[in-house]
Amino acid sequence: MGYSVSKILAPQRIMGVVKRVQAGRQSLASLLGFVGDNANVVPMGGRSFSYDVFNGTRQLPRGIAPDGPRRLAAPQTVGNVTGTFPRLGETVPLLYEQMLNQRRIGGPTSELDQMGLSYIGRQEAFQAEKFLNFIEFQTAAMLRGQYYYAPAADQSFLHSWSPTGIVGEKSVDFQIPAGNKGQLNMLGDGPIVDVSWDHQDGSGDYDADIPRQIFGINAALEAVCGLPLQHLCMNSVTWNLMIKNQQIKSQAGIAGSPLKQIERREGGHFTGLISSVPWVTIHIMDHVLEIENPAGTFTQTKALADNHLYGMPEPSPAWVALGEGSEVVVEGAAAGAITAERYGQYAWTTPSDNPAGYDLHHVYNGLPFLYVPSAVVDATVVFGS
Repeated sequence: MGYSVSKILAPQRIMGVVKRVQAGRQSLASLLGFVGDNANVVPMGGRSFSYDVFNGTRQLPRGIAPDGPRRLAAPQTVGNVTGTFPRLGETVPLLYEQMLNQRRIGGPTSELDQMGLSYIGRQEAFQAEKFLNFIEFQTAAMLRGQYYYAPAADQSFLHSWSPTGIVGEKSVDFQIPAGNKGQLNMLGDGPIVDVSWDHQDGSGDYDADIPRQIFGINAALEAVCGLPLQHLCMNSVTWNLMIKNQQIKSQAGIAGSPLKQIERREGGHFTGLISSVPWVTIHIMDHVLEIENPAGTFTQTKALADNHLYGMPEPSPAWVALGEGSEVVVEGAAAGAITAERYGQYAWTTPSDNPAGYDLHHVYNGLPFLYVPSAVVDATVVFGS
């Protein structure tokens, strides 16, 4: 095929660089304080972790007679939780032979990327996005109660929220009580979510008493752990069932709106208040993560499942935190290499000389600590026929 002189000599104007797929969001991790400024993080270090459990009490002591001896009371028992931090680690090799002879990403063809600085910077940011995605995955898994990891090639593991059936698969269980899942039989006296949210009466109205169910969750949390309900997380499928519910509409009054407030947050999700339960903040999140399957392809999966309601108290180090493990890394060239212990998520570069280039390294050692497993509920709000 021939080309005209004008085609060959035509200038190319590169106007910039765009993203056709945006980075994953850390909406849940941000809500719980696992990422961002003033993060709710506990740097414990090492590969294994351990913490003690010393519960408070709501018991009343007995009275004694004026002339009687003081009663002997048993000391409070001390529990202990142990485990191993999950580990991620990736290295991306970048060769100067390639970087030295390419233009800056988003820049004109006449402008070479000086020593690949733009390219390296973007690759570093890309790697950081992936590791932040994993923290969001772990956070969503904590609200669901567990996640699974299965062996793959090259001593790596595949992660999923549901079991895959792969031989050798294991789980990370956050020990949420069975009563805090499903229809929420939290107190052993019957389900709190006793009517499916998609149930319709004879007039076609959605008639589940959602405000009563939410107050029931709050009362049950007070009973099982002493921490009141403050946040409800759901995706838009669950939210749409909630907002068209007849009980929520009727409790707002004839002239009132069932929706007291809704706004889009900086991270992209919405927060709302409804008139019938204005004391609880509702978070509507539709972000997805791409989870790798055994075939090596990635499947988009919602961080919050359809028809589920995830409830929790106000995030606090009293019941939840992100625990950080550590490992020793070697940074820099051989002559001036630095050996140091690095915690949680950490990235660094090392030069290579045969061939010349840079290796980008990224590691993560960490796991959400759900100190009070009964503080989280994962309610199935659509069920039955």
